[in-house]
Amino acid sequence: MLLDHCCFLTIVFFMCSTLALPTAPSLKVKKPIVIPAHRMRQSSIRLDLERQKKSRLHHPGALELDVSGVGGALAIELNIGTPCQPFLLLFDTGSSDTWIPGQNCSKNDGCLSGRVYRPDRSKTFATVPKDVQLFNATYGSGAAIGTYFTDTINFNGTQLKNQTLASVHKSSGSLALQSTDENDNQQQIMDGVFGAGFPDLTVMAHNNEDERHPSYNPILQSLYEAGLLPSPVFSIYLNENNDSKDPGDITTGGSLVLGGIHDLIDEKQLRYTKVVQDEQYKKYMHWTAMITSIRLDHHQQQQKSNSTKQKNFLSKPTVFTFDTGTTMTLLPKEMAAPLIRSIWPHAQVDGSDETSGASYFKIPNCSKNIPSGNLTLELPSDGSSLEPSFTLSVPFSNLLEPMNDGGISGQESDICQVLIASWDVPIIGNMFMANFITTFDFGDVKRMGFAPIPSH
Repeated sequence: MLLDHCCFLTIVFFMCSTLALPTAPSLKVKKPIVIPAHRMRQSSIRLDLERQKKSRLHHPGALELDVSGVGGALAIELNIGTPCQPFLLLFDTGSSDTWIPGQNCSKNDGCLSGRVYRPDRSKTFATVPKDVQLFNATYGSGAAIGTYFTDTINFNGTQLKNQTLASVHKSSGSLALQSTDENDNQQQIMDGVFGAGFPDLTVMAHNNEDERHPSYNPILQSLYEAGLLPSPVFSIYLNENNDSKDPGDITTGGSLVLGGIHDLIDEKQLRYTKVVQDEQYKKYMHWTAMITSIRLDHHQQQQKSNSTKQKNFLSKPTVFTFDTGTTMTLLPKEMAAPLIRSIWPHAQVDGSDETSGASYFKIPNCSKNIPSGNLTLELPSDGSSLEPSFTLSVPFSNLLEPMNDGGISGQESDICQVLIASWDVPIIGNMFMANFITTFDFGDVKRMGFAPIPSH
């Protein structure tokens, strides 16, 4: 979730052990932390889109780019404090702060699950200096307001001590708009955000630009600096083969590896591109990379002229943020509609925001309008391979998600939501990345790696 952007991807960390935790010497045996990820399905896309449109009517400046009902959202339980207090969080490479509901945050304040952090119940809670306590994160989909603190985080028996986090007393936006209908599974209501970006993207860093008070390390960097991970890498695999349709179902959806890569692939299969520094601040902030071309490969045009297939929809090389917290892929405004209609000529605009100019798209008669072909991105190589560049290709069919009316009309619909929208900030969303095993390297040479998911 970029600051000024939305999100909806999460990952599940399991139980907090009540057994005696390892002492510091035993933690010197560094192994990757492998976490099973679980896909979550909440309400229908149609209901979520309608809810977001109503929100924009009441809050004209707000923009909901997240579609929370899209299959593929992952859930994570993070255990904080001593003894543990569990929270369900979004796993988000588009932001760096991890925040949870504070004890005074009610449903009216946007904290919907009833799970709140109680510092008086944690033996390891501590405050931070008053001049850096303020936490005020602003997203395109709302805001989270609260205070920083420190506490212990437990990862299946591994303790990360004195980690800086934030507790909020007010949350607005996509998290506050989650469905709380009686038919929904209450345990699927997400509480906050697990930030997986760089230290200079934290709110604390932004609030203290004079650098009198340096920023803190987010959780993943802290784990590595504490010697709890063997390498400064994390890897994400989303299992798109799981096709459960039960809205209350949480099913195995892949895994997250902290400190290594997935053993489903050989490291030689990964193709790396360098992370690009923020142009204004000249620092690493977001997981951003240069994309040099975006092309369409229409299979039915293989025997025809290559002019359409070879068209580059990018007018120039463009920096994109790879954001697991944003469901959709967001393309520059001038290219989104032409690209979408080059694939689906009958695509219709399904909501737009007059202030930002963002637009969504839907496909009527979807089952009859799925052409064969791929959307292909080209990225420069980081130099670890002989090829100067590599491509990431995703079938057109994987860029659609069925919509339904959630029983509003009592009829089945044959409409699909295009998982591409237009906005002024380019983002590669999690439903595109779900087609690959993706690694994020925050070591000396910051880079992202991509490998195809092995066929079963």
